[in-house]
Amino acid sequence: MKGHQKHKKIPRAQFGTFSRSEISFLGAPCGEIEALCQKLAVQSGLNTLYIDAKHGDTLPRPDMHVLEYQQDHWRLTLNDPNDDPYAWRRLTDEYDLSLINGNHFEADKQIICLHPKKYDSLKRKAEKLTRPVAMVDFTGEGVIPAELQAFLSKWEGLPIFGAEDIEALSDFVK
Repeated sequence: MKGHQKHKKIPRAQFGTFSRSEISFLGAPCGEIEALCQKLAVQSGLNTLYIDAKHGDTLPRPDMHVLEYQQDHWRLTLNDPNDDPYAWRRLTDEYDLSLINGNHFEADKQIICLHPKKYDSLKRKAEKLTRPVAMVDFTGEGVIPAELQAFLSKWEGLPIFGAEDIEALSDFVK
């Protein structure tokens, strides 16, 4: 005889590193990742959070994390994302989408940025590429550059978006 059960088992929500729906961008200079994410946040119409590491002296105290509003989206600046992963989930739970600077933090899904200034850095961060879903081309050529072809060969079927094609990238991210 089966044991008594009051209700059906409810599946648990799946979380990434910071939130339920997160995508990191890695392989481009941090300022260009931030600019791309700002455009995506506005274009998507989603309640979007941008997560990045401290750059320069932008924080009032070294032990504080900053959640600030920037042009139609929130920005969370982190000092140490490893201190309490549940705290990050509580902070990020109300957002539809978290866009993350993958040069500094890992996320459930990644978008690989093809930027000439960061080819070497991208190769060094290969372990962060656990679940890439697309590529963004900052060169304007629309193809994987020759010097990255061997490195990115197992992901050659991923869609490649131009860095200026915000509408198509936004539709993909949604």
